[in-house]
Amino acid sequence: MKREVAAGSSVAVLSAFVWSTYYVFLHMLGRTSYFSIFLYPSLVGGVLFLIYGAVKERGIHLPTRKADLLIPALGYLSSQLAIIFSTLVNGGVITATFVLIGDAIMSPAIIYLIGRNRFIPNFLLFLPGIILLILSSVALTLFGGQFAVHSLYGLMLVGIVPVLISIFFVYTNERIMTDGMARILAPTFFVSSAIAFFPMLFLQDPVAMVIPGISDLLILLAIGATSMFAGYWLFFAASELTGFTLTSILMCMIPVFTLLLSVSLIGFSLTPVSVLLVIGAVLGSAMCTLAFSKGKKRNVTHSAR
Repeated sequence: MKREVAAGSSVAVLSAFVWSTYYVFLHMLGRTSYFSIFLYPSLVGGVLFLIYGAVKERGIHLPTRKADLLIPALGYLSSQLAIIFSTLVNGGVITATFVLIGDAIMSPAIIYLIGRNRFIPNFLLFLPGIILLILSSVALTLFGGQFAVHSLYGLMLVGIVPVLISIFFVYTNERIMTDGMARILAPTFFVSSAIAFFPMLFLQDPVAMVIPGISDLLILLAIGATSMFAGYWLFFAASELTGFTLTSILMCMIPVFTLLLSVSLIGFSLTPVSVLLVIGAVLGSAMCTLAFSKGKKRNVTHSAR
């Protein structure tokens, strides 16, 4: 394995670990409004990427395309709200597993369909990997005991999460490859916060507008620094090193880390069924990774995927 691929893979796994802490932080929050859960971390992420861009590019710069002030923000807002609601309704392990489907299956599939992939996968490995991942995820959702989905609303939420995640990350990665992280992600966080803020201000919802207590506010700020800054920075840095496809598939470690953190920090109990099903989902993603690594390289002039 080339040095840069090994380095990029390590960075991607570290990104998966950072993002897995998001679900634990949400569980630690008190009775905080959905609005606060979205707004404060997003603002922290925006500020940190603004500082990062100012240091790296010696100034504050907007995206080269005006549409990128809005499109990534809408994608981030919709996907993040779906993850928040699903985590609160279904729990972090289930939500992380369906984020995995968006990252490890749907995102590479979209890249493949639009012809931006570096490799054509080995379908003898790829198809069984997809089947194993999907079956494990569905079984975990239905039969995972403490980690299962128990309502139609919860099922609808986990169903929409991978779709929104994959569309957002594919588009955002394409624009970051052109403009860089700071020019795309800083406006993404700020504009999405503004979009979410004005309806709450107009409705004057007293619950939504209440400032969180000190302990909850510190947790929300920690989420912003980790998941909204460090996690995204690590992910797209890994994408530059190893390509978007492999980086996305390595997000299969998110539900594993989430499960381990939930057991060690929150006190959730493990069951043999939940352990086996999470392992099955990870093995399925690993087979997909091998399928791409053993596939044929496409002869393209512009593809960093």
